[in-house]
Amino acid sequence: MFERLMARRYITEQKRHSVLTICSIAAALSLMTLLFTCLSTGLRIARDVSFDMQPSHLAIVGLTDEQLGIVTDFVGETGNITVVEENGEKTAHIMFTEYIGENISVYAENLSELMGPVKEMNINSQLVFSDMIDLNSRADFAILFSMFFVVVLFFAVMLRLVIDTAFEISSKELERQFGVLQSVGATPSQIVKIITLEGLMLSAVGIPLGLILGTGFGYCVYRAVLSSGIAELYLTSEKVNELIHFHIDPLYLAMAAVTGLIWVLLSAYGTGMRVVKMSPIQAISNRSNTVKKVKRHSLFGMIFGWKGKMAARNNYRQPKRFIITVLSLTLSITLFSAMKVITDIFEESLTELSMVEYFNSDLYIKYEGYYEDSTTYRDAMSELKNSGYFSSVTTDIWLVGRKHTADDTDYYADIIYRSPDEYAELFGGKPPVSYDELTESGGYCLLVPENEYAFAERVGEISVGDVLELEIVKNLMIFPDEYDSFSAEERQGIMPVLDDDGNTVYYVKHDSSICDFKITASGKSEKLYADFNRSYSMHDEEGTPSQYILMVGTLDTYDSTFAENSDILRSIGFNCNVAEDSYISAVGFIGNIPELKIDFDNFEIRRQVNTVITAVRIFFVSDIVLFSLIALVNMVNILSTSVLNRRSELASMQCIGMTDGQLYGMTLIECLQYALSAAVLSAIACTLLIYGTEQLMGYMQVTEYSYLVPDYFAPVPKILIASAVSFFVAMCSSFIPLMSMQKKPLVDMIRKVD
Repeated sequence: MFERLMARRYITEQKRHSVLTICSIAAALSLMTLLFTCLSTGLRIARDVSFDMQPSHLAIVGLTDEQLGIVTDFVGETGNITVVEENGEKTAHIMFTEYIGENISVYAENLSELMGPVKEMNINSQLVFSDMIDLNSRADFAILFSMFFVVVLFFAVMLRLVIDTAFEISSKELERQFGVLQSVGATPSQIVKIITLEGLMLSAVGIPLGLILGTGFGYCVYRAVLSSGIAELYLTSEKVNELIHFHIDPLYLAMAAVTGLIWVLLSAYGTGMRVVKMSPIQAISNRSNTVKKVKRHSLFGMIFGWKGKMAARNNYRQPKRFIITVLSLTLSITLFSAMKVITDIFEESLTELSMVEYFNSDLYIKYEGYYEDSTTYRDAMSELKNSGYFSSVTTDIWLVGRKHTADDTDYYADIIYRSPDEYAELFGGKPPVSYDELTESGGYCLLVPENEYAFAERVGEISVGDVLELEIVKNLMIFPDEYDSFSAEERQGIMPVLDDDGNTVYYVKHDSSICDFKITASGKSEKLYADFNRSYSMHDEEGTPSQYILMVGTLDTYDSTFAENSDILRSIGFNCNVAEDSYISAVGFIGNIPELKIDFDNFEIRRQVNTVITAVRIFFVSDIVLFSLIALVNMVNILSTSVLNRRSELASMQCIGMTDGQLYGMTLIECLQYALSAAVLSAIACTLLIYGTEQLMGYMQVTEYSYLVPDYFAPVPKILIASAVSFFVAMCSSFIPLMSMQKKPLVDMIRKVD
């Protein structure tokens, strides 16, 4: 009764500390609740989607009546069986209601041995995992939850520091009262019990508040992630409304509450044990029994003079508070910087993986006009340009030639054809020879490798005026009527070409012919190198002549030489950039032209990538913001209380001549100490994380991907921004109570009279 009365009285008398402690408990619980809520929502959505795809743990297709009876007897009371008959074929959907013990795959094999062969047997692995109906699924869930709980405990340990700091500050204000209680007969166990009961009473408010805030914040994160459109990438709008819902699991909320309560009790008990170790006289006088040695020199003292020295001593006198504040700031800054870098790498990796060489436009449209009555590629190009759905349309026509050299090796020539505007654009508007001159010559412009003008090939010097004899692959098209008349021997080496439905359009037989290509000019095209993401260097890294050369011809040259020759294997397409808000109309327009087919849809891939990136960024940013707020609340609590606890000392210093400007200057340096210390530690932590990542990547042999190569300087701007924010918050936390203290008489502050 006595302990409960004293705990309640301390809470009501110390309203400011009680509110800050409740805020610390609520903030810690809100983060843990957010994490548990995200887990429960993700698991429930995965369960609902898998059930929608197959409404059973095990589906058996093509059962006879006899087999159905065997299945019914085998399953017995462990599950419910729903039989669906379609087109005379029976399918049994089995939903287990009890734990089946063994692996469901073994269960299915045993059942299969009894009933004999069936058409198909499908195990819904995700639903089995979600419902944990076999040993493997339970083991997998235990592993998943253990890994998740390790992450939660990692955050919880840091949150314990926040709660511990709140009780430390509260008990610091009550040390004198506890000393008086001990001097009049209160036992150490009663003091510990008072502080523990105080923690329980504060938890009665802080824990429910944290659960409510965490659930509300989790719902906001859920809605924000859904607003990115990520669900629509995999489900229709109807399915999204039906299957995607926010889910709250009472068991997970209870786990978060119990974890938070344990943390509070540990903090309260630890604080109580520290208090009872002090003698009553020491607690009443608020003086230590030992004299601590104070550092005479400090870095801040050397930089800022006596104000820096005083600021450093003030922080060194309270090492625990200083360390806890710096650690919480360091963790929040490191998380912010690391998550931002990880998000950037994730975004860049998805972007890189979604890009295919040569297809840097929104759409690559392939031309397939193989018949006599087909629209010509020029007419198709005109239709695309005049449709109004594209901001740009460029031709993409390729031939590949091969030259067998005297030393029994091959080199290859890529020949591209461009329209007048596209040809001029390749050379930045200054081609080595005009389009008309190149067409009239019937020749080609040899593309000079980047930063290299010597052409020492395996075949010798290639100069302007040379004629290259290249073997061009021929595509002999054979239509079905003709193919049917061939003998088995004549059909050797002939391959079918299929449409989207798997029907044979025509057959193709590869052959080749020798064609002459005259080199009329040579030049350098930086745009081509950038577009194709390679320089076509005439030598490899070891100085050996390259196997590839690149030549550019005009569309008129192509028309007069190869366009009418259906025996030449052609690669004709169009690189198109979609006009604003015209994607759906553009796709529909292309579908109405039989000769055109979208071969690569970079626009849709980029949309999907951007959607996933947005969803991931929202989730990461939400966690970082919440943890940063917790760290800032902790810093506000510590710094504001530190200033109030030192009001007698600060007033004494003003009495002997310290001005208001000097007082604010000293406080500013203290805040700078916190921000700079956290920034330096965050930089070290990020460096170690990047180094560890680099070593892991080297072990995994993935360093060849440039976008995955760690950048040691990438976190620096983020660390500076986060440190600047923490410095500003520290100033506000210290200056506001200082300004309030300035309004009171110095005598009252020295006496600590409120």
